[in-house]
Amino acid sequence: MNPVAFVKNAMLVGTMKRGKLFKATLLLAVSTAFSVVLLDGLLWLVHPLPSGHSAQWITKTDIPGVKQQIRFEKYQDLRGRSWTQESQLRKPPGTLRILVVGASTTESPAQESKDAWWGVLEEKLQQQPELAGSSVQVLAFGQGGFEVSDIVMWLKSELPELSPDLLVTLVGINDLTWPEHSDSDLHISYRLRGFLRTVSQIYRHLSAIKLKRDLGRGAAIRWSSTKELKEAAERFRALPLREPATRNPDPLPRFLAGVQSIISLARRNGIPILLLGQPVLWKEEMTEAEDSVRWFSPYEGKVAFRASGDWLYREMQRFNNAQNKAAAEAGSCFLKLDQVIPKSLEMFYDDCHFTDAGSIKVAEAVLPAVVECLRRN
Repeated sequence: MNPVAFVKNAMLVGTMKRGKLFKATLLLAVSTAFSVVLLDGLLWLVHPLPSGHSAQWITKTDIPGVKQQIRFEKYQDLRGRSWTQESQLRKPPGTLRILVVGASTTESPAQESKDAWWGVLEEKLQQQPELAGSSVQVLAFGQGGFEVSDIVMWLKSELPELSPDLLVTLVGINDLTWPEHSDSDLHISYRLRGFLRTVSQIYRHLSAIKLKRDLGRGAAIRWSSTKELKEAAERFRALPLREPATRNPDPLPRFLAGVQSIISLARRNGIPILLLGQPVLWKEEMTEAEDSVRWFSPYEGKVAFRASGDWLYREMQRFNNAQNKAAAEAGSCFLKLDQVIPKSLEMFYDDCHFTDAGSIKVAEAVLPAVVECLRRN
């Protein structure tokens, strides 16, 4: 065959193959997109879920101080005593809405909504004479492992729509103990998630499935049983003992910047804010039983180490004092909650998570601070 003709023929065959491949790829993409749109439309018709991470199930636990079987409910990323699957993110007219934000001590994964401290707080607020006849709603956004910077990003996306009459924060434990992480892409991811949860039922269903699966295998909640708590405590005790006078980098400045960002964000939205000092079991002298339930390990950089309850207690004081100062400088409300909750196993089942009795104690302490902060503003 003529070499020129051979080359031309080969090029023609290659072009035809590329054309067929392009058509096949385009057909596959169009078919996939059509199938996704069709499935999403069917889910909107036959089994729509509310937006956000929403889930409800019965879960069992043997953690001391909390009920052995609870009904866990979370709708549109939020938990609340009176918050249901039909509740709207936009505040109903005539409703006093309080938004509580934090990490796992706010999410309260081992408790039903009515037993968590914010659920007890809602009940007690409804009993206040000055609020008689008013509709009171306390909503809680919490996510295990969240640091204050994560909460800032969430509030930037959600605070304007939720429009609470008071914002309450319970933060500090994870910023003190967990390694610093990059949150540079969090705002983009929250915006993308917000868009997807608005338009896609497939996304909502997959989110609910993942949340339940993570809970079932202990990935989302590492303190869901006594066995897991003991394993975490054993890993903690195996770490090298260190009690540095200062850490490099010191996590406090980053935490303080996050707290100040939350205060500024609340102010820009015209929302008063109450900051709570983070209560912990840690103290100068801990009993053997109290020491045995500790599993939160501090970090220096990316390296974990073991520290005494006394060292951690002094670190927590440093973080809470920084919050107190930030609140005072901004004219915001602050409650030294860490100083009024007894440091005992009756109140905590590990380093910082509340028992049912602890939640009642927290609600009783927070109640007058909430009322006073609302009066001031």
